[in-house]
Amino acid sequence: MGTVSARLTLLLSVVLWAWTMAAYPASAKPNIIVIMTDDMGFSDLGCYGSEIETPTLDGLAGDGLRFTQFYNTSRCCPTRASLLTGLYAHQAGMGGMTGDEGKTNPGYRGRLMERCVTIAEALRPAGYVTIQTGKWHVGDRKKAWWPLGRGFDHCYSCPGGGGFYFRPSAFIRPRRVIRGNEVLYSVEKDPPDGWYATDAYTDEGLAYIREAVGNGRPFFWYLAYNAPHYPLKAKPQDIAKYRGRYKSTGWDVIRKQRHERLIQQGIIDPMWRLSPRPANVPAWDTLSDKQKDEQDLRMATYAAMIDCVDQNVGKVVRELKQLGVYENTLILFLHDNGGCEAGGVLGTNKGRGACGTVGSEAYYGHCWANVSNTPFREYKKWIHEGGISTPLIVHWPRGIDAKLNGTLVVDPAHVVDLMATCVDVADADYPETHKGHRILPMEGKSLKSAFRGGRLRRERPFGFEHMGNRGIRVGRWKLVAPKTGEWELYDMRVDRTELTDLSARFPERVRALAAQYHVWAKRCLVTKGRTSVKPKQSSRDVPARIPTAEHIEIRDAGERLRVHGTPKRHAFDALPDQLATLPSVTALRGTYKEPGASFQFRISAPATVYLAVHRRGDCRLPKGWERTDLELVWSGKQRDAVYTRAFAAGTVGIPGHSGKAGTTYGVPHVAYVKGKGVVISTVAE
Repeated sequence: MGTVSARLTLLLSVVLWAWTMAAYPASAKPNIIVIMTDDMGFSDLGCYGSEIETPTLDGLAGDGLRFTQFYNTSRCCPTRASLLTGLYAHQAGMGGMTGDEGKTNPGYRGRLMERCVTIAEALRPAGYVTIQTGKWHVGDRKKAWWPLGRGFDHCYSCPGGGGFYFRPSAFIRPRRVIRGNEVLYSVEKDPPDGWYATDAYTDEGLAYIREAVGNGRPFFWYLAYNAPHYPLKAKPQDIAKYRGRYKSTGWDVIRKQRHERLIQQGIIDPMWRLSPRPANVPAWDTLSDKQKDEQDLRMATYAAMIDCVDQNVGKVVRELKQLGVYENTLILFLHDNGGCEAGGVLGTNKGRGACGTVGSEAYYGHCWANVSNTPFREYKKWIHEGGISTPLIVHWPRGIDAKLNGTLVVDPAHVVDLMATCVDVADADYPETHKGHRILPMEGKSLKSAFRGGRLRRERPFGFEHMGNRGIRVGRWKLVAPKTGEWELYDMRVDRTELTDLSARFPERVRALAAQYHVWAKRCLVTKGRTSVKPKQSSRDVPARIPTAEHIEIRDAGERLRVHGTPKRHAFDALPDQLATLPSVTALRGTYKEPGASFQFRISAPATVYLAVHRRGDCRLPKGWERTDLELVWSGKQRDAVYTRAFAAGTVGIPGHSGKAGTTYGVPHVAYVKGKGVVISTVAE
């Protein structure tokens, strides 16, 4: 009886398979799925060194290709613009975020402009059904800027960015979910209970591809998850899977383990040293048990969000197999930028409820972001490797030589290459004009040669700029600078973790690369981040790097400041009208309006330091800081208290958190140093 039953089951399976093939005739052209996550670091996947369980993506990598030097643009909007258009973000109009900086800044218009086309607009004339689900974030104020206005046949999107998972009303910024051009959910109308963004973006897209395959049409699906972008929110069962794993290890051990696995996997060269723990990140062993438990929950929630992404990619793979189109579907998986340090050093939770729950508003902070970006330094928004390095997994059974399965592509590549790749494999035409507008030529290069084991050879460099942070990669050399810093030079062949600045040693190379950067910047409509081509005169007394954080500069907040007070006002008399801000004197890890920021700088002689801080917050200044009669008054209603303390020559430290008693404060805004012949310098990490 068992044998008969087994044979009957097999027969029914064959009949079902044959019916499926008849019901869904296969297209000769390959289907294309581009999957992108939000705010994930370089080492957050199992196949890129992580302890987080991502079996589906690991499997795709094992049966496909992994790129080891693939670049994004360091932030969500610019990367999405480059991915969709094959241009540098400024050329497409998205050099910044979604704010429009006017016609005099054509590279910063806050939306995709008419001088570019999207992959959807290029592939639709070639017979493709075009689908977009998930985060859009390349223009949301007008429906004409939404996916349907940019070549997509179907969409289930969040046009204004992501950031919510269970309910739009539970996010700090207004968000909407649209289907086509109709708003489904918003702050006024939440989705039903059980709705979770990562699942919804997948399920809706699967319905669209079933329809496309059923009609015998190839499809292009741009699946843009907003996970694991803050706030950290995940399903309870996924959090439970990771709860406790991080408390017993901590970020120091996890980061070292990831580095070792990356070397074992061949992703990084053993000669690339692991970048040191940033000065403001405390050693794990110095945390209290309560703090360790809080940090464990943050990272467990973050890991759960990534785990859920992998589960959903698994649903996509199973559906492709059931539809009979798995073999001829090209899947590309990448991140939009590096791990995000928002939330201060230890992270924060501004909402209601424990981290991960519907009402919470939690961030995982600098410490875990530093782990996500292993082995590199810096974070999202930076042009150092921690900000712009992403995995790229490519899987296409019919299009990739099977002998190459599981191999690594070591040649540098960039998100601008994805348009060229899609046009190439789809046998489509990239237009010279579209809807009466001249279209800029593609900047990228097709990756298809790598699918056959070929090299990716380039004539042009890769350029980068975001918020004044900037850089250029030419072969083995990379020139990079933070917004207010000087050029740094690194040899990527031996020092991809950017620990040895060679700018003073090779001044002529700095000049040559800086000149190339300016040529690129002019051609690509970059108007920010102007840096002299003059290299550093000497490495003596120059820190390994000069950190900055443009978003903490008060002038960027559009405010003019004035200082007033009673007896001690004379302490500020020597200051210029443009008040000094913390980035100008500190090596810092903290962002504007975020509690938990910490700062260090060095003074050459004894001096009095004045610190203006936001009064509200849960941070504590150590004993020794005294309240003055001064106030720092913003043009609005905010008034910052001013504290003072005398320091001997050496390092001045302002910690973001202290478990001991002391003055409670929120955000440090401005630091002043008063002393005779005092030289202020940054502290190299």
